[in-house]
Amino acid sequence: MVLAACAITLIVAWGRTQPRVWVGQVATDSLVNLRSFSVLDIPETERRQAEARRIAPRYYRADATVLDELRAKIAGLPVAVRSVLVLDDVDPELQERFELTDASLSILQRYAGTEGPDPTASWREWTEEFIRALWRDEPLLEPQEFQKFSTVASRMVMPPIRPRPANATPAPTEDAAAIEPAADATEGGSGDEAATTDRTEPVESFELTRAIDLVADDLRGSVRSSVVRVARFAGFPRDAAEIVAAAIVTRPAPTILFAQDATLEAADLAAARIAAVEVTHPAGEVIYARGDVITPPDIETAAQAL
Repeated sequence: MVLAACAITLIVAWGRTQPRVWVGQVATDSLVNLRSFSVLDIPETERRQAEARRIAPRYYRADATVLDELRAKIAGLPVAVRSVLVLDDVDPELQERFELTDASLSILQRYAGTEGPDPTASWREWTEEFIRALWRDEPLLEPQEFQKFSTVASRMVMPPIRPRPANATPAPTEDAAAIEPAADATEGGSGDEAATTDRTEPVESFELTRAIDLVADDLRGSVRSSVVRVARFAGFPRDAAEIVAAAIVTRPAPTILFAQDATLEAADLAAARIAAVEVTHPAGEVIYARGDVITPPDIETAAQAL
């Protein structure tokens, strides 16, 4: 107790011998740090956290509603015209949606199969690859969202979500990750709200490097050319790819939507991974010299040095 009291007395006495300084004052004496210590650099830490947030991925969710409707239309098209002899006998909605012509009928009938509700295996395979490519490889985006997509450093997309009743056993699909329950996200909304289910599971996400801008003035130009390219990549022959692309040109809709909750979570996680920045002040360091103008950091460092 006696030693502690003596130490406190010496420190207080030493502190009283130090000249009082204030911000903006011209120092009349130099101040040298007598011991080594470290202090948290809050501005630099916050700057690094902000940068981590800025470069964190922007997340999207594949729109199951749009993709499923498009899949159904394309997959069923050859069967719908299987027995048609003239274009006038085709459902008007299909004619308009796929911009069908007399030549289109003969092209599609090659893939109609001989009987039953399904087209040929090749057509089904191409359709699935095409739908997958439209969310995982080169999705369709509204112009406003495309601008944001183009300016961020990283983008990720989560598979389409198809809600299922509680306790239901999921059936196997080609996209195994695409059965987790959640809601699609829109700008300003949540992309991770739970659907009617008794459980949730992690969902795999995929990196996106490009997308197709659904610019209204160029639907029949660059947009159509890009969609035809994606269809060709999926396996469709050139003539069939032109027909398939019409389904998007005549009814343009984004195939992925911004997932705000997932994006904010990624930004928070990136910021949390930034270690606090510390500045070390070694013993013997000159905190300020005679003639220097005292700054707020000088005052803070001097307080730590005492």
